[in-house]
Amino acid sequence: MTAEEQATALARRTAATRVGREWRTRCPLHADEHPSLDFHAEGERFLVTCRAGCPSEAAFAALREQYPGIFCPNGDRPRDGGEWTIRDSASRVVALHRRYVKPDGSKGYAWRQPDGSRGLRGTRAADLPLYGAELLAKRPGAAVLITEGEKAADAARKMGLLALATTTGASGCPSIKALEDVRGRAVTLWPDADRPGAEHMRRVAAALRGIATEVRLVRWPEGTPQGHDAADVSHEDGRRLVDAALPIGGERPECPRCGKDACPGDYAAAPAVEAPPLPRLWTLGELARQRPSEWIVEDLIPESGGSPKIVTLTGESGAGKSFVALDMAVCVAQGAGFHGRRTKRGAVLYLAAEADCLSTRVLALGQAVGLSLADMDRLPLTIIQAPLVLCGGPDRPGLTPDAEAFRSRLRESRARAQAMGLDLVLVYTDTLRATTRGSENDDDVVAAYYQTLRALLEEAAPNATAVPLHHTGWQDGPLAKKRERGSSVLRGNSDGALFLEKEGERQGRHQRLRLSINKMRDGDDEREMLLVRRIVEVLGPDDQPLRDQWGRPITSCVLVDDASGKTSAQLRNDAETSKLDEAKRRILAALRSAAKPPTAQRALCLLAGINQTEGSEAIALLMAEGKLTGGNRRPFVVEQGV
Repeated sequence: MTAEEQATALARRTAATRVGREWRTRCPLHADEHPSLDFHAEGERFLVTCRAGCPSEAAFAALREQYPGIFCPNGDRPRDGGEWTIRDSASRVVALHRRYVKPDGSKGYAWRQPDGSRGLRGTRAADLPLYGAELLAKRPGAAVLITEGEKAADAARKMGLLALATTTGASGCPSIKALEDVRGRAVTLWPDADRPGAEHMRRVAAALRGIATEVRLVRWPEGTPQGHDAADVSHEDGRRLVDAALPIGGERPECPRCGKDACPGDYAAAPAVEAPPLPRLWTLGELARQRPSEWIVEDLIPESGGSPKIVTLTGESGAGKSFVALDMAVCVAQGAGFHGRRTKRGAVLYLAAEADCLSTRVLALGQAVGLSLADMDRLPLTIIQAPLVLCGGPDRPGLTPDAEAFRSRLRESRARAQAMGLDLVLVYTDTLRATTRGSENDDDVVAAYYQTLRALLEEAAPNATAVPLHHTGWQDGPLAKKRERGSSVLRGNSDGALFLEKEGERQGRHQRLRLSINKMRDGDDEREMLLVRRIVEVLGPDDQPLRDQWGRPITSCVLVDDASGKTSAQLRNDAETSKLDEAKRRILAALRSAAKPPTAQRALCLLAGINQTEGSEAIALLMAEGKLTGGNRRPFVVEQGV
């Protein structure tokens, strides 16, 4: 296929519009509400340009993967693996699912709309009906077999079974909405013969709790090749495997071949899939007798109490979120007060996914609080400095490899803490943007991130509170930059929300900061505290100033207490009071020197040289204090003795 033929074919498949000599369509690399990808043929070359800034090579690679029939040469073209129609329980076509085999033998999948257009248009694969859901109406109440993938379901139907299939792939799991079609039925799950298949059906079994009347699991014979599914066994062997399926958590039945209780060969037991326990029912009295939540950092970071909590720390660019987080982490690890707030001592784990210069920050913090290197080694505070992606987004459910590694480190940190007689109580992720994939504006992406974070804590550190660091959003008006960047789901999924901002202009090496509580469940969200971020020269391990290659001192920042001892609200009130006092003084002085006292407030404000807003308030206060009379067409008079 020539480059011109490729361009024509792609334009037809993507419903591209003609713009001069270019075709224009949506870019596959980003959420493209307004088409920004231009392509055209130039001789033997196929040229691609994304006007939103995506790399041309990456955009072409994505097109090549999505449309292999257009861009792959004949000798390198993926083989067609079949296409399945996904219908709902009313037999309406919802989507088309195409499978193809790449030249390297791996599988690829592509979704299309019923009209042939690509993608799912925002619908999650997890919310699509199970493959074969339209068959349920013909056999009400019948037991159902669910396989992993459409090909396996087709093979199971040839065995005479009422077979449906998940369409999310092994890494995903159908949603409750998708599984509602099998409510009230007995369900048997048939995973592929590999670990991802077993994990996939474990999640499906957990989701079926309360939906299916019974859930059984097919166990593969020992020695089955990895990746086998229902299409790889004979009809007789397939029926035997399904008949031998065990109830979830049930005992192993006799082997259907030899009748023995523990056949050493074909039907070795697979790991049991544990269904989640039923939630406990509480009375109001039992809840009232529970001990209220305590604080890790007084009024700022609540203790988890066995149910992991998340407090999001949001700050505007350059305010110093990481400095505040590190300072707080050291205070908790020491059990020392955090700038006037009491703390509960415990172990801390800090994931620095994007921070650099941590060594200088740690040295500066150590010299500010009087910690030697030996003291730092003994602190129950550990740092991971790596770009770990904890959440792959809603379309990639389950833990990412990075999340599994992080879970292992959580367990290791908790074990170290317990050896010191402590527990892991605080976990920082710096930042949310650096530890997740997808758009912060996407509700599903943000919700999936917080669900993953809670799941990690529940499994590895149930007594810890997580503190993800995040950036501010942009908006107009008096609340400009006063909110978290991205989806509003972020604050809704947080148990607490702290906001860090600069207070006024920097004075030399000092920048005043305000840490506010925007949200705190079961706490006071009206409190705030003031800090000062100070630039300091960093001393090395030998207590000598560190210098760069040009001999200049290396600097970092530390936090110190605000000498004023007043909150921002108090300082603002003081400033407003001072302004009013000055306005009152000028009004009284103007009246004393006036040859003819004015009768209107506006004239009095002009005489005193102050604006009418401040003047009106000052006049009202003077009259309430009995120092001034008049107005309303009567001359203003200063009372005697004032």
